[in-house]
Formats: sequence, C-alpha cells, structure tokens
Amino acid sequence: MSNWSPPPLKPFQRLQVTDGLLMNAERWQLAHQYHRQRQGFQYQALYGGGIVQGLGVRVIPPPAAVRSQYQDGRWVEIQPGMAIDPQGNFIVVTEPMSFRLASENFGREPLWIYLVIRHVDPDTLSRRSDLPVIQETFRIDEKNTLPQGVDLELCRILLPPMGQPVELRNALDVFDPGVGEPNLLHRQEVRSRPQHFLRIGCWGENPDLLTAWQDLITILPGLAPHLEIEAAALGLEGEGEALMGYGLLYCQNPLPWSEVTLGALARHWEAGGTLVVEITNPGMALAELLEIYRDLQRAMSAAEQDPKLATVRSDLASEFRAIQGQLIAQIPQTHPDLMALANQFGASFVAIPHSPHPLRRAPFSLALLPMIEGEAVFVAAAGGLVVIFGPLSSAWLGDRPFPLGNATFRAAQELGVNLLHFAGQRQQLMQSC
Repeated sequence: MSNWSPPPLKPFQRLQVTDGLLMNAERWQLAHQYHRQRQGFQYQALYGGGIVQGLGVRVIPPPAAVRSQYQDGRWVEIQPGMAIDPQGNFIVVTEPMSFRLASENFGREPLWIYLVIRHVDPDTLSRRSDLPVIQETFRIDEKNTLPQGVDLELCRILLPPMGQPVELRNALDVFDPGVGEPNLLHRQEVRSRPQHFLRIGCWGENPDLLTAWQDLITILPGLAPHLEIEAAALGLEGEGEALMGYGLLYCQNPLPWSEVTLGALARHWEAGGTLVVEITNPGMALAELLEIYRDLQRAMSAAEQDPKLATVRSDLASEFRAIQGQLIAQIPQTHPDLMALANQFGASFVAIPHSPHPLRRAPFSLALLPMIEGEAVFVAAAGGLVVIFGPLSSAWLGDRPFPLGNATFRAAQELGVNLLHFAGQRQQLMQSC
C-alpha cells in the first residue's frame, strides 16, 4: 500500500508579535517552527513520499582509499538527487555517495536487502553543532525488511544463498534484474496522494481471480492514480468475520450462503463495503436472456456503422432497454440470496448500461459494456451490491491464452476501474455519515 499517512490533526500555533517583544532563541525557534510545520503539513496532506529526481544506484569498483579488507564487489554509488519523505521533509543529495553493502545471507535461499534513505533533522542529533548555520542531512542504510515509516527505498538487491560470494553488478536488463543486481523497479516516485485506499478480498475457487485483480491494479498509476489498492485471496474459506476488513469483496460463482455468511455480508454492507458478485454460469433462464442481450448489442453496434440501418436504431435501443428490465426481473428467481440481501437494505437493482449510476459515469463514461470472447457483460447494482453476468475478471489477465482486441481489453479495464472508484467512494462517504 501507499507510504502516505495523514498529518497530525492539531491546530497551528504561531508567535504573536507586539511592539517591545523581547526576542530570544526560544521565541525565534517558535516563529520559524510554525512555517516548517505548515510546509510539512502541506506536503504530507497533498502528496505521498517519494523520489523527485535522481538518486540512482549503480555498482562501482571499491574506492581506492578504503582498507584492503573492504576491497570487494559490494560497492554501489548513490547519485545526486532529491526526494520528499512521507512527513514532508526534503532530502537533498548533492554529491555521489559511495556505500558498501555489509549484509550477509545465512540462509539457503536468496535474501532481499533494501537500500533506503531517510531525512535527518540536525535538532535530533545527540552531538549538537556550535556553528550558527546547521545543515539538514540524510542517512543511507540497508535493511532486510520492506521499508516502512520515513524510509524511502532507493533499490533492493537479491543476495545469493549462504556460501556463495556476493559480487554486485549492474543489471543487463533493468526490467528483469537478477541476483546481485540493483533492482530499481519498486522505487516510489513522489505523486499526489491517493484519494481512496481500498482492500479487495477475492473470494472463490478460481486461482486466476487474484492474478486478474493484480494485473488490473498494475495499470492504476496510469489510468486512475487517485486509487491505492491491495488485493488478497480469500479462497473458499471466507466466512463470517473473515469477510470483514475489506472495502470490496469480489465473489465469483458463489455457493449458497450460510446464515453466518449472510450476516457478515450485511455488516460489510453497513460498514460501507461493496460486494461484487461475478456469475459466469447464470443458469438456463438467464443465459437465454443474456444471448438476446448480446445479439441486440451487436445489432446496435452494426447499425451505428451502417447508414442503411439508421431507421431501426430507435427500435433496437427500445428492445435493448426492455431486455435489461427482463434480466433484472429474473434475478429474484435465479439468485434469491442476492435479492434477499438487497431487500434487507431496501435497495432495488438497476441496469448499468442505461442508468445514471456512478458505475457507468465515473471516472470513465461507458456507453456499452464489453463483450468478452463472444459473451456479453451485463451489470446490475443495488446499493452496495453489484452483480456482473459474464467473465469480466478474465479480461483483466495480462497473460491470456487468447489475447483480446485492444478495444475490448481497454473497455474491460475501464469498467474495472469504475468498480474500484465506486467502492472507494462508497466506503469514504459511508464512513463520513
């Protein structure tokens, strides 16, 4: 998840200046501390910590001035650059910095080592300077756990197992670094802070479901940087309290739910959570209606391209809206659990393709939903419950046996982003009530 954390909620205090005020060191510090706090508050409120520019890491020969015992292949050089830490402090490196990796791997498996940088406030140092001007500085360190708090990752390096020498080298392929090669792929760049933080619980027996969500999450920085998402697999074990703590539960082809599970889903709904149910085996009655829905969508697309069919477009649109109403009406018969959950909160299903529902309008405006390998996707929503008929999540997989066309692939991604935006916004609004 993001390294962003909210600034402390406390009022600002500043020095009240009047004629004749005696200025001493304490009051001078108070006057300037006010401006430092405001600057830190602004950056912490609006941005996530990260690298602004530079701070590259490359492998170098050992410096000639070091002792012979340290003349080895463990040396890297941190390039000049600038960063902002999660608390809004600037880190400025003006000269290249040599650093020797001292970590050892005492295990039988390769070990990740993380090279990090953090801001150092000179006021916190035990050895205080008597000079009139003091310099804010930084500290470079190595860790064997993921960076947390105020640490910013510069790179990570995979050490070989115990018994093998550590010989660092620059990566031949920066997108696929190997053992002993600095990995720069996970560095966090400074950016506007995300507006919605969302945990997804993938609930079902399909092992590709979590992979599909992870593939969708990878495109968010480009398509929806306001979303910060993490996904976890619940398998078939999700029941009761195991379903809590997630902003979005994505369930594929659910089995009949127990009373315990229905109670947990109701609490999830009340807490602002969103439940998305994807159904790829809808049953005969719904399958027949979905075929008609698909054929009408194809016909409308064809009529759009052929001027000769312009006269029938109005009739096709009317039939398309009518078939959506029939699909909504069929849900209580084929999926009574879903209908019972919606009724519990007094919510009614609406069809997404022709409604002003947020799922259809933000952040992407959707006219028609995608067709995936000949199957139409139909979406119905009732409050915090969203039902998807069709294999939507399978379209998010980046490594499919049969690639989709670019238009279909992007339309499926945009619908997925709209789902995440809706769930994040619903969670935020419900928790603000």
